[in-house]
Amino acid sequence: MFLAYLRICNGNVFALRDAGDLAEYATAYVSLEPCNHYGRTPPCTEALINAKVKDVVVGMTDPNPIVAFKGIERLKSAGIDVRLCAEEEASCRKLNEAYIHRMLTGKAFVTFSNFAKTNTLPISHEAGAKQPLYIIIAQGEDSQLNIPFIKEGSAPEAVVLTNSPISVEPAGIEVLVLDRMNLESILQLLAQRGLCNVLVDFREAGGDISLLLNNFQEAKLVQKVLVELLPIWTVSQGPCDLAFGGSQSFPLKDMEHKEVNGCVLLEGYV
Repeated sequence: MFLAYLRICNGNVFALRDAGDLAEYATAYVSLEPCNHYGRTPPCTEALINAKVKDVVVGMTDPNPIVAFKGIERLKSAGIDVRLCAEEEASCRKLNEAYIHRMLTGKAFVTFSNFAKTNTLPISHEAGAKQPLYIIIAQGEDSQLNIPFIKEGSAPEAVVLTNSPISVEPAGIEVLVLDRMNLESILQLLAQRGLCNVLVDFREAGGDISLLLNNFQEAKLVQKVLVELLPIWTVSQGPCDLAFGGSQSFPLKDMEHKEVNGCVLLEGYV
């Protein structure tokens, strides 16, 4: 099962809308160069100009060739002072890592996760927040798929990827039949649909799905690993979940850990 996160690019517009008249003559701090083109939303540059901000501090330039430096140039041409904040660039690159990866590779950024079995997949509890999109892979001879955690007409939304026509319940869920069912083509498809960040939860992965993910290391399709550790010692009757991937072993870089609700969350990069 894949869980894809969609990066919302119009945060500047919403922030300026909330600020109202307070934005006039203010300094705006942005983690990514404001866009200067029409996409899902109008340009962020025009929102900043119309809000009459005085200065804009940019954490990093946009790797998207449609945007790169054009947003900065547009703001300067409107008389706004623009400064690149070099000392915060590393932090901004980490914050925007999934977006950067999609721009440079044409694929979604992949995080392998091993959450505690007692937890559900993450959702946002913020009012009005856009929930993650469930990407469900269905392979094999079954012609019907029931998704019990999704109720008809309610969140979360889902897309089913399959290698043959299939009937899905509840009704209304999008089904895409792929000519090639491999991880690389799936990640390219998700990137084309505007998805930057994919969280792969393999707690119940097995059979065909396990084979699909088996060669992730050699293909260099996974960028991050996230592991949640409970403060409870349990006995496993089978192979440890942390050994997922068969005999493949690989070092993790830039390891970090933090405590969240009594659990330890480990994060590292492949």
